[in-house]
This record gives sequence, C-alpha cells and structure tokens, in this order.
Amino acid sequence: MKQHNLTDRQIDLIINAAYDDASFIEKIEVYFLLRKSAEAKELFDEYRKTSSSVKNVKPIELPFNIEEKVKNKIGIKEENDRSFLIDLYSLVLMKPIVSGLTVVLLVATLTTSLLLNRNKQIEYNNYSEQEIEQAEIQAKHALELIGSVLSKTSKQVKQDILTNTVSAELNKGMNVVNQLFINGDRNEK
Repeated sequence: MKQHNLTDRQIDLIINAAYDDASFIEKIEVYFLLRKSAEAKELFDEYRKTSSSVKNVKPIELPFNIEEKVKNKIGIKEENDRSFLIDLYSLVLMKPIVSGLTVVLLVATLTTSLLLNRNKQIEYNNYSEQEIEQAEIQAKHALELIGSVLSKTSKQVKQDILTNTVSAELNKGMNVVNQLFINGDRNEK
C-alpha cells in the first residue's frame, strides 16, 4: 500500500469530495488542499475516476424466482397467518385512535364498576392461626415447585432450543451462503 503524506482526515475529505459526499465547507477545504499538494490532486483524480465508473455501473436484473430458491434452499417457509398478538399490537399501537378509545372504554368500565359496587358490604372470613400456617406452608411448597420447573425449563431451553435448533439453522444458513459464494470468480466477470 502506498504511503501518503496526508493525514487520515485529509484523505477522508478527498474521498468524500471525489464521490460528491462532502459539504460545501469541506469542498472548499479540499479545493485549497488540491492546490497546495500534488499528491492530494493525484489521489483526488484517482477517486474521482473510480467514482464515475461506479456511477456508470448498471444494476443487475436477477431472475424473479431467485428469492424463492434461496428461501427453499435454507428452509424458510413464509407464513401468512398472523397471530392474535400481532393483530392486537397492530391495532392498539399502530392506530392511536383505537388505543385512545380502548383507554376511555377501560376507564369508563372501571368507574362504572366502582360506582355500582360501592354500597355492597364486604364480608371478611375469619381464619384460624392453624389454617393460615397451613396455607403458608402450601404456598411455599407451590413456589418451590414453580422454581424447580422454571429452572428445568431454562436448562431445556438452553440445551434443546438454543443449542440444537437455533445453531442448527444458523449452520444451515451459513452452509447455503458458502455454497452460493464459494465460486467467487463467477461474480467477478
């Protein structure tokens, strides 16, 4: 690689100006730099030539079914069925009028419920100390069961889903990419 007496910032300015991406002030700065340095002028001319050749490249038209072939090759199936949660998300969060009406309806329902149940007597059940202790023991046991189930589920998710399913799909995708681009000389012609 050729050594330049220019700073990295100056080279970046020259490249941006050559590709017409520089601001007005940067273009003025490059103009004075080009007048002062022959090396900068030479570098600018090289990048300007590359820029014009890049702009003249026509986009390649791909066959219309290439996307389908790639998806089939890596095993992606398109699902047109949307789930209830996605529909709800779209309805509430993407449309502010609907979400506003939902909030108003919810507040009206809660207010009506409170006003109608305001005069009702609340009955308190009297529990003995022994019943409370028994319920506490049962609650602790239930929480221990839930904790053990969650830890087993976490281990299973890590082992089965992440290790086997996700990494297998990633490997399959990488193999397809490798197969598509292994013969790099075909694309350079």
